[in-house]
This record gives sequence, C-alpha cells and structure tokens, in this order.
Amino acid sequence: MNIICLKSQAGFDLTKLIEKLDLEPNSTLTEPREGRNKGKISLRGMKRTYQRNYNQREIILPAKYKGIRLYAVEGALVAEELILTQKELCLIYTAKSKLLVPKLVERLLGIEQFQLVEPDPFVRLAQESNAFDPREMPVYGKGIEAGLLTHLPWQIYIIHAAWQRYLANPLDRIALRQLRVKVRRLRSCLTFVKPALRQDDAIAWQKRLRAQGEALGRLREVDVALISLEHMQSSITQNRPKGGQLMQVLRSLQKKELAEIEPLASNEKITLELMQLLMWLQGQPVAAAYSNMSWKKFLHCRCGQWSEAIMKWRYKHADFSNVEEDHKLRIKIKRFRYALMCLPEINQDSGLMLRKLKRLQDVLGFIHDDYVNGQLVQEYKNRDEKLNYEIATFSGWESAKVAAALEQLPELWQDFCQQLQEWKRR
Repeated sequence: MNIICLKSQAGFDLTKLIEKLDLEPNSTLTEPREGRNKGKISLRGMKRTYQRNYNQREIILPAKYKGIRLYAVEGALVAEELILTQKELCLIYTAKSKLLVPKLVERLLGIEQFQLVEPDPFVRLAQESNAFDPREMPVYGKGIEAGLLTHLPWQIYIIHAAWQRYLANPLDRIALRQLRVKVRRLRSCLTFVKPALRQDDAIAWQKRLRAQGEALGRLREVDVALISLEHMQSSITQNRPKGGQLMQVLRSLQKKELAEIEPLASNEKITLELMQLLMWLQGQPVAAAYSNMSWKKFLHCRCGQWSEAIMKWRYKHADFSNVEEDHKLRIKIKRFRYALMCLPEINQDSGLMLRKLKRLQDVLGFIHDDYVNGQLVQEYKNRDEKLNYEIATFSGWESAKVAAALEQLPELWQDFCQQLQEWKRR
C-alpha cells in the first residue's frame, strides 16, 4: 500500500473541496469514522502517555481516478506536552494508478496549499519533535528497500516544509540557508545509496535535485557577498554599515536572481516534484543485484569506500594550494558528513570525528565563499573610480580572509585524518 499525505496549510473546507473537484455533493462523502485511542509511545527512549482523537471520511472519486482512494482526516495526537494536529488528505494508490496521482494532486493544489507529510501520525510527531530514529519505524527491516523507505522520505518532508518557508519570504537568509542544507543532505544520501538503485532513475533524480540546488546557489552566493560586505563596512565604520555603489550593485543582482528563481520554484511545481520523488522511492527502485543484500552490510561497504576516497585525496593535494581542488575536497567531506549524520546504523561513536569534520568543512567553506565573493565583484569593474575603489577594497578584504583560513588547513586536515582512522578501527 502506497500513501501520499497532504497536510492542509489553512484547514480545508470539505464542501469547497468537493465543489472545486467537480464531484457530486450528495454521493461523494462517506459517513465519518471516529477514532479514539490512548496508550504509551517511546520518543528517544522515553515513554510518554498519548491520546489520539480523529475523524476520517472517504471522498469517493470519479472513475477517471480509478485505483486511488482519497481520505480526509482531522484530529489531534497529544503526548504530554507534544501536540500534533491533523488536517490532511491521504491518497492511497496502487502501481496501476500511480500515473493518475499527479493529476489529482495538481487539481488539489489549485484549490489550496498543501504540505507533504509523514502519513503515520506517531512517526510524524517524532519527526517534528526532533526525536525521530529511522530504526524505530514500523517498516524498518534488514533489506535495502526498507532502508530507503525509513531513511529518505522524512528528508523529503522537511525539504518541502523548508521550501514553503523560503517561498513565504525569499529574502529570509536563514530560510534560504536551511533549505539549501536540507536539499544538499538529501542529495548526499541519494549519492551514497546510488549503487544499489536502478541507475537511469537515480541519475535522473540526481539531476532534478541538483537543479533545485543550482536555482538557489547563485542567490546564495550574492547573499553571502552582501553579508561579507556588510561585515566589512561595519568593521571599518564602527558598527554603522554604509551603502555605497557596490552594495547597490549586489542588491540589484539579488533582485535579478530572485526574479529568475520565481518561475522555477512555485509551490505547485516543488510539491509535485517532491511527491514524484517520494512515489519513486515507494515504487521499489532497488537494482536487482542488490535486492538480497542487507542494509547494514551495504552501509558499511559504502562508508568504507567514501572514507577511502577522502584519504586518497590527502596524497594528491596535501599542500592546499589550489582553491578549486580545495572546493572539491569540501564537497567530498560535506557529502560524507551529511550521509553519516542521517545513518545511525554506522555513525556510533563518531561525535568527535564529525566535529573535526565539521570544522574542516567550515574552514573550506569560508575559503570558497571568500574566493567566490572576490571573483563575483570583479565582473562589475567599470570606468567609475568610486565603484572600482570599493571593489578593490572588498576584494582585498576577501583575499586576506582566504590567506588567514589557508594557514589553518594543514593542521585541521591532519587532525581530521587521524580521527577518521581511529574511528574506522573501532
């Protein structure tokens, strides 16, 4: 049984919903089925008393949606101080009806805004309260198929929520950064498990997720440059930021990037794309050669391959003299860190190693951002002496930051490699 769950952002009106879907009002809704239960649930090893009340009604769909069952669910799950409200639509579909799901969801999105969420309210409560452990999901098992369904869908849900926060305020720097981190984390995990997937589909989804990241990447670069320029001006003018022509140039570029993203990142487009990714995972995408391999064996094998690839880099580019090569290393260790953070089966006792990895990643990130900032503003040199002076000052500021960060790298790198080797021996 495959389920797509859409949480209403405003609290849907069933009468309006049926009207907009062009359904017959008198024969469309089943009688409500009420449910009440209580008991104990475990969240991060702590037992909590819960009580759940809900009301469920099926919306009978016309023949053109044959094979899809649509339920409206309203209710609440209360586990002591934790509360989860339910105002959602649940679509149950089969392999034969999966091509009809996007058509129905597209109609629903034309009525109101929905958010993709975990169908199981108990699992969702754990996710929303930062108490989620994929190993505690009901479908968790030994095979790779079960591993994918317990480790990847929750990331799709939080990416969709992050997209909605960003779309509500595209100038929110925190929302933009968090969205990009979440997309990169899912991309890292997908790359990690890619050998076990049907390759054509996996490569196609890598490209689609990369496109999401690239759509936001240029905007993030401009935003980082603005932050750095503001910091420089505050330092020079005793915490009283000034404007200047370079600031105006970057603000104009920011508006341009926002305008270019807008048609590519509508709520409807993002919802449908992430839902299709979720449906692909539900459709058993594991390659035949890996169908009988255990999830833990696969994870340990991949972890070994990725750590060895990082260690090999050590002997090729140990002097950190090439910023572009340093950036490639940053991508490798960032993927490694994101994947480990999402895989509790293999990240035991990795806290110290991950902290050193994070420090190394941060310094490499500073170097890359400062280097990109300096290159970005060079594009706007012209015959205006004031603007050219501001660009030269800013570029010098960024170059000095790069030089200072580069001095730290050899020691950070050696420290991390030593800790990685110790962790692998455990």
